Amino acid sequence: MNKEYYILALNNNYSKDPMKIDDVIYKGEMYDLPEEIEEAVLRSVYEPLEILAVRGLFSLRDVITGEVIESSTNGDINGLSYFKAVLASRKDIIRITKKYESMSSQDISRYKDAINKIKEISINKFIEKEKLLSQEINEEKKARDFLINFQQWGA
Repeated sequence: MNKEYYILALNNNYSKDPMKIDDVIYKGEMYDLPEEIEEAVLRSVYEPLEILAVRGLFSLRDVITGEVIESSTNGDINGLSYFKAVLASRKDIIRITKKYESMSSQDISRYKDAINKIKEISINKFIEKEKLLSQEINEEKKARDFLINFQQWGA
């Protein structure tokens, strides 16, 4: 049985295209040429890389990191989540695999670091939302206690 592969758009991915990780595959050096040649700056050029996941028994897993990525339309997950999954075509799988095969250890490290950063952002947002919910529940409890006491005073 063939495995199913998906190209994912991650929540909390602030790349130009949420279905890719920016600046992963090193392509070389290039000069930025302003009007004054003396001010030319040599910069590194990187290519973005699609986020490819494989369907497991109960979830999708990132092909490179092995991280579990859950479905969530709003990103309210304590970890990685995606809001869009597109079944990868045969051509997609071949194209992306060729990129994976050409990746250096530094490229893989940049990809993993970016995934970890997205995961960290997601976890922090989840914790913050849970904290705010907890505060709201505590405030509601205090308000309800006040209302019960207020009713007793008024009776």
